[in-house]
Amino acid sequence: MSDTYYTIIVWDNDDAVWSPEFGDYDSDVIREQLDALSDELRYWEIPYRVIATDDDQASIDAEIEIQNGLNPHHFG
Repeated sequence: MSDTYYTIIVWDNDDAVWSPEFGDYDSDVIREQLDALSDELRYWEIPYRVIATDDDQASIDAEIEIQNGLNPHHFG
């Protein structure tokens, strides 16, 4: 059975896609990384999301593909 893997994805305005920025198995590590990135992301007005997937690359890629079909400015 796969473990849950959390990935911070950020919106790339140049390519108009979500791209992975950082990932970890521990949601606390993700929160710490978001704290470290938040000022920069807010300054550049870069939308971001955290996705939770299985820990294999195919699952991560599939979820990012799904996210790329969504409006980058919808945070719901």
